[in-house]
Amino acid sequence: MKTVSWIPPTLSPPQMGSSDTARAQGRKTGRALVGLGVNTDFAPVADVPASTSSFMYRQGRTWSFSSRETARLANAFALGLGDRGALATMKHFPGLGFATKNTDDFVVHIDATKSELAPGLRPYRHAVTNAVPLVMLSNAVYRAYDRSHAAGWSRPIGTTLLRGELGFHGVTITDSLDGAANTRGIPTNPLALKAAKAGTDMLLLSGSEASSRSVFRTLLDAAKAGKIRHDRLTASYDRILALKAGL
Repeated sequence: MKTVSWIPPTLSPPQMGSSDTARAQGRKTGRALVGLGVNTDFAPVADVPASTSSFMYRQGRTWSFSSRETARLANAFALGLGDRGALATMKHFPGLGFATKNTDDFVVHIDATKSELAPGLRPYRHAVTNAVPLVMLSNAVYRAYDRSHAAGWSRPIGTTLLRGELGFHGVTITDSLDGAANTRGIPTNPLALKAAKAGTDMLLLSGSEASSRSVFRTLLDAAKAGKIRHDRLTASYDRILALKAGL
């Protein structure tokens, strides 16, 4: 798979409230990416900002303060990508709307309750209905769901919530594990192993080839030693094969 998280700079942001415009932008983006040989886009962002303090809002990466508007427009963009043969990735589950600091630079803990986080799940419920192929899990810790682990390596979030409650059957992928490791002052390898054990299908490594090779060796050794269950690996393998077959 060739992936990117990008919208061509020649495209303007979709007009607020227009699903047709959002879908058209998705089509233009998908056509541009496929023309470059890229078949997967790490987009759209589906985070619903809780306030103007949201770092995603301040970066200009959100659709609306309304979860319904966000769900409608983000999913329209995702469908547009699919119209042109590019796979969409809804992110960052279960939502970064309450985060005031960037998870690439800080260890972020979100203290919102489940009821406060519930509106942020609406875009993903729509995405599951629309058979979105990928969901990216956030690097933030959501104490209402899992007090110790960020979403990317949390079974209660990635499996119990996303697959069990929302009914998602596609492929899950972490956010950048290298970024998460840097903010925690630890190597990437242990986070990758935690993510694999928790049930996350794919691992996003954005550091170096050497780091990627090291993580691969760690995971391979863990699998051979039985530290990652065989049925756990097989389930991810089957989902990834199904994803590729859909291209």
